[in-house]
Amino acid sequence: MHFIPRVTIPKRISHTNFLKLVKNISNLIELARTFCSKLGVLLTWWCLHILQKDEILKLIKYVEQSSANLVESAEGGASDSSHISSSSARERELEVQVLQLQ
Repeated sequence: MHFIPRVTIPKRISHTNFLKLVKNISNLIELARTFCSKLGVLLTWWCLHILQKDEILKLIKYVEQSSANLVESAEGGASDSSHISSSSARERELEVQVLQLQ
């Protein structure tokens, strides 16, 4: 945690006070630079996090819908093995995509 120095301007500025003032201003500028550089990294990370979260939620919804359709077709007496195997291939593809997001 950085300490933000308080900058006060005295009525009469001696050489020593002037140097202290310049040093405080320099510290504030350096603090602002550090903050801005870290802020950019944090904003980039946050945006990527949101995009990944949205993709994972879409994948979860798709898997839930696929599994519900599979259960409905199984309850309806349909035992089409080609549908089951294509669903399994799609699930494997989704798993690979989720692992790539991590």
